[in-house]
Amino acid sequence: MMIFDTDRLRVRKLTFSDIDDFHQMQSNLKVMQYATGKVKSFEEDKKELSKLINKYTELSNDFWILL
Repeated sequence: MMIFDTDRLRVRKLTFSDIDDFHQMQSNLKVMQYATGKVKSFEEDKKELSKLINKYTELSNDFWILL
């Protein structure tokens, strides 16, 4: 589902089909130094992605995770 787009950017909700790209990003220490400072295994990232996707349906969700 598209959240918004511009001429140069498309912002949409994450889906489980994003797992490979999500893991590639999450396993890059140069990226993660600005977040948690550590990388996770593929299995850990699958669990985290599922949790993040579920956040979209929570009424009290006070943030958006975008890709």
